[in-house]
Amino acid sequence: MIRSIDTSHVADTAATPKTVQPATPAGKKTFASALSKAEKLSVPQGETWAPVAGHDNAAKITEGPRKGQYINLSHGARRGQTFTVENRGGKEVHVYGSGSNEVVIASKQDADEGARKINGKVYDNGATIPKGEQWAPVQGHDNYADILNGKRNGLFVNISGGVRDGMAFQIVKRDDKTYHVYGTGKHKQEIEVGAAKKADPSTTAPTTATTGTTTPTGSTGSTSQTGPSGA
Repeated sequence: MIRSIDTSHVADTAATPKTVQPATPAGKKTFASALSKAEKLSVPQGETWAPVAGHDNAAKITEGPRKGQYINLSHGARRGQTFTVENRGGKEVHVYGSGSNEVVIASKQDADEGARKINGKVYDNGATIPKGEQWAPVQGHDNYADILNGKRNGLFVNISGGVRDGMAFQIVKRDDKTYHVYGTGKHKQEIEVGAAKKADPSTTAPTTATTGTTTPTGSTGSTSQTGPSGA
């Protein structure tokens, strides 16, 4: 399951950038965009997800033809695959596939292998997800999802596996550039989308994503950075 950070909605008044509306949920369209070194996500029409408390690498599928299963949102080899949670031999396991293609993995092993890691070490950025939050995949993006309800409705949640994984953000367009904006006030961070790749195609900096109805963004008290397209 993925964990998200709770950002408050405070509008700065210094500038008026172009607002970018939340992307279309996968409830209307499908998407499949490769994330570096990760399994592509291929999501059926109408699918939505509910993060699982205490986990940052899976979500329960709440709508769509795969409803009731779980989707692996880790950044390991099984990213994008679906599984069921079962008890076999007194142990909780994740079951991928069926019949001759069935793969059974201990729940803890699956969680450990898909944990958020930075430079090979498990990383906890403190992000938390409000109870009851629902997400939908965003067409063309594997690194963020649309938040459909709750106090963060209208924002996007980063599921990139980078340092901002689980955090919520807005998308702002200004001066023909696109930014992912995290936080507000003195804690605000603006990440220019695609800037790192333009400067160096080999850049592999962590990616992050968020979206929502954009509020005016100013420069006072904020930090501006550059990042890859998934920032």
